[in-house]
Amino acid sequence: MYDYSRPRRALPNMVQPVRRPRRGLRILTVLVLVFLLFMVLRWFVGLFGFSNNVIRMPATVQTEDNGIVSVLLEGGESRRAEDGMKLFPGEKLSSGAGGHASLTFFDGSHARLEEKTDLIVTESEQGTTKSLLQLHIEQGSLWISAPDATALSGSIMRQISTPTLTFILPAYAEALLSSQGVVVYAAAGEGIAVQLPGRDLLYIGEGQQFLLPTTGEAGADLYAYRSPLDPQATSDFVRESRNLNGKDSSVASSLGIAADLVILEPVMHAVVTKSVLLVSGNIGTAVTQVLINGHSADIDVAARTFSKEVSLPDTADQFQIKVQALDKNGQSLAEDLRVISRTAGLLATPTITTPAKDGQTFRTQKAEIILRGSAPKGATGMMVNDYKLQLFDATKGEWSYLASLALGNLKAGKNIYDVYALYDDGLKKSDPVRLTILQEEGTPGVVSDETPVSSAASSQSSKPLSNNAPLKPGTLSITSPAPGTSARTNTGVLIEGSTDISTDSIWVNDYRLQLYKSGKTTWNYIASPDLQNLKKGENVYHVIARNSEGQILDTFEYTITYEP
Repeated sequence: MYDYSRPRRALPNMVQPVRRPRRGLRILTVLVLVFLLFMVLRWFVGLFGFSNNVIRMPATVQTEDNGIVSVLLEGGESRRAEDGMKLFPGEKLSSGAGGHASLTFFDGSHARLEEKTDLIVTESEQGTTKSLLQLHIEQGSLWISAPDATALSGSIMRQISTPTLTFILPAYAEALLSSQGVVVYAAAGEGIAVQLPGRDLLYIGEGQQFLLPTTGEAGADLYAYRSPLDPQATSDFVRESRNLNGKDSSVASSLGIAADLVILEPVMHAVVTKSVLLVSGNIGTAVTQVLINGHSADIDVAARTFSKEVSLPDTADQFQIKVQALDKNGQSLAEDLRVISRTAGLLATPTITTPAKDGQTFRTQKAEIILRGSAPKGATGMMVNDYKLQLFDATKGEWSYLASLALGNLKAGKNIYDVYALYDDGLKKSDPVRLTILQEEGTPGVVSDETPVSSAASSQSSKPLSNNAPLKPGTLSITSPAPGTSARTNTGVLIEGSTDISTDSIWVNDYRLQLYKSGKTTWNYIASPDLQNLKKGENVYHVIARNSEGQILDTFEYTITYEP
């Protein structure tokens, strides 16, 4: 028997040995997967805003030495507010009868509560790219001032709600807010956005007010409730709020609040033409050094004032001036900021063509009349008195304004309309041109031709207001409603007085009398509940007479007790 041996062949279906991938390739694959997962997570986080590092910031409470102010802290009971305490999101600040309190927020905004006001800090978040400030007014009124856009890096949403309205504030805004509406004293851009539930958003610009009807529902056209702001209608509460936030240390001290730093010159968003600017103001007793853009200012220890001339750069049209008040240890007690614009010359003024020309006085018996004119090249907006024209088209170079008895911006008798050109979205304002309209019986048409107000305004604006001791004490007095220093009334009154012949301007509670002419020895001022400059109880009117150099000739304080 024979044994034939043959070599074995591999079966076709036999599984071949599997070679394992190299170790380096496996590691590389894992790294790629990890990287892809990281990118997906990063996109997801960015999509929902979690990459915006957020810190919940408290507000600082500032109390005043009158009335009762209480706080309701989260998880606690209501107790009396203390000066300097912190208020976190979810906590409430309440002012009782005669009580007021202020809040300072992380973005530099300042708010002040009117008496009988409840305010909740809903949210206060400072982020690296986006920040949020939300407040809710349960009842009462709130004055608020928002800083310039350069005061905080990144974007910020400032939203204030009431039971009926919601407001969104832009940069550089000042307003009085309540459930009834808003009074806008200043606002960048289009103004303050107002939202009524279920209605379209509307904007209330600088120099305007929006007030809902006290009875019944609002009509279809919400803009019907918008009207120009009367410059004489600024209430004592608003003036005090402004003063307490850096405009007048004497008022602050009279209310029991020590101001460490008050910048008097220049004002925010001043427009200058010179290369040297004087920066001055008042300081508190604890301040030993003042830095202006990092350089020491001169200090008058006895008068508690500071001043320094600052050279302005030629390479920038807009720049910042930062002022810091330091104590003896070099610690910062307070700081403030001014944003200044510089122009090569005076800003061009507009012209009035209809119904008369600049500086003229026009008589009419019509119930409404349209003012028209041309706008200077480069103007981005127009303003008549304190009302910013909403329909102005800069490309057309023309403007128009409706004055009407029904709207309340035309009244029987004498009406003065000062027209301004606005530049850089309202940050710069030209000198005014003036038209006077007499709504009265008589021959219609031009009745007089006077020097345009712009000429007088230019000379006045070039002279800064001084805080000197009175040069002619005893020359300013009040003759009506009663001679002396006080009077009582149950209705609105006309305050009349006399002054020196060298008087160029009269000021009552920081308001310059528009109808007073330089050199007149008599003056008058209307105090009325309708103008909101006469309230129940005692009303103090600080009267100042100034010469053409802006210096104080005399001051007078008159108290009217209103008992309706």
